[in-house]
Amino acid sequence: MTEKLLAFIKSLKDDESIRSFDEAATKQGIILRFLSLLGWDTFNIGEVYPEYSVGTLNVDYSLRIGNANKVFLEVKRIREELENHQEQLLNYSFKQGVRLAILTNGVTWWFYLPLYEGNWEQRKFYSIDISQQDAEDIVSKFVDFLARENIASGKAFGTTEAVYRSQQKHNILQAALLKAWNMIISEPDELLVELINETAEKICGYKTDDDIIKRFLHRNKARLLVAAIPPIKVPPTPTAKVPPPVPRPISDSYVNKKISAFYFRKQRYE
Repeated sequence: MTEKLLAFIKSLKDDESIRSFDEAATKQGIILRFLSLLGWDTFNIGEVYPEYSVGTLNVDYSLRIGNANKVFLEVKRIREELENHQEQLLNYSFKQGVRLAILTNGVTWWFYLPLYEGNWEQRKFYSIDISQQDAEDIVSKFVDFLARENIASGKAFGTTEAVYRSQQKHNILQAALLKAWNMIISEPDELLVELINETAEKICGYKTDDDIIKRFLHRNKARLLVAAIPPIKVPPTPTAKVPPPVPRPISDSYVNKKISAFYFRKQRYE
């Protein structure tokens, strides 16, 4: 499984034609191929049910084991902005009690735990960008999260929940570290004052009064306090709508001129 999956991912990285895929082509050429390589019988609607009805809405694919919905998979065309569709996907995943939901445009894959608390972004525990990330790591995550045998055994859900808890722990620690640092700067601890004093003495040979250090910290408090860290934004996929480079006439010479920007795979870089 892993060797064929690795070869397919590497082929996608080098295939410029997928940038022009519409939704139907994305499903046929990328999604169903992935599912097949991960052990799903794409010809059996008992396993891969297309256009699964959830009330008045449809989810593109329901991955099923024993007639039970295990994973909801929503597919958009390659150039589609995924942010506009995550709320709908998680709403009908939650209503159906589905533990794992995936939103993808074939290149970018966002993985969610719909039954957990929090907003849509907080329930997104992992993202894969095929164009940017290491192919071997992508294979490992696809197998862990989405291989049929791991879904059927329940191992995939244990793995996804462990990743989610690890991420939550990281976020809690980040917030705690920020708060601890700002508390130390706002109300200098004696240990901090002593450390600064000892370090200054090593540099210049003189020791000063603790009050001078405290006044120094107070004067510079605004510069030393750390603002809340904004949530990590998923980088836009290389397939986002980017205006093509405008051809320019070639001048006789570029001597003594500077490069201001260049284009690579239709994306502009300053």
